[in-house]
Amino acid sequence: MTLRDTPEGTHVRLTGLRLSDDVTFRLREMGLRPGAVARVVLHTAFGGRVVAVAGSRYAIDAQTAALIDVDPIGSLDARADAGTSGDRPARTSAVVAR
Repeated sequence: MTLRDTPEGTHVRLTGLRLSDDVTFRLREMGLRPGAVARVVLHTAFGGRVVAVAGSRYAIDAQTAALIDVDPIGSLDARADAGTSGDRPARTSAVVAR
């Protein structure tokens, strides 16, 4: 399953990044690395996703989200594990583009 296929509100564990080295490096800097737990906060226009990970939220375009492999995981407390404070999206911390 990819991040682009993941429904809103789902907690996932990142399993792989099939992107160029420079984009993979940037995503890892932001905490989006294999093994990280994230929550899909919002589906954006044109297929993008807003994800919460390690206390931050990031907007990821549809093409990039389609190349991030994830496994859905059981229900978690969003505030403790994905760094969120509710179901409403907050200001996005960064935008990843290819």
